[in-house]
Amino acid sequence: MSPFDTPYPPVQMFKILVIDDDVDLLFLGSSLLRQKGFDVFSLAKGENIFSCVEFFKPDLILLDVKLGNEDGRNICRQLKENPETRSIRIILYSAFPGTSVEYSKYGADDFLVKPYKLDHLITRIHRQLAY
Repeated sequence: MSPFDTPYPPVQMFKILVIDDDVDLLFLGSSLLRQKGFDVFSLAKGENIFSCVEFFKPDLILLDVKLGNEDGRNICRQLKENPETRSIRIILYSAFPGTSVEYSKYGADDFLVKPYKLDHLITRIHRQLAY
């Protein structure tokens, strides 16, 4: 057995798709998630999400509720209704806490209120990815 052999399987790099129309928050959040070891792809609009999901194949999506002219909750519902994407974990988030009341109605797996602390976000991500 060489020193590089290990009885443990390699650590999986989970893929996270982050969608937020606030480009500053998008850049900061994506950068911090990369530093934590995640493979991250970012979108500033919801319009290309379905082709991006097909290409990137994320394990988890962080999805802002308010995306300019689009509603992240409706995008979430469409993803959860599609048999090919329904197993992707989705965390909705918003600066409007009142939107948290109905997040599960759209199929979301969790909800966060912006602004959120990074350690709180990481805890929620780990819970969804079943670390």
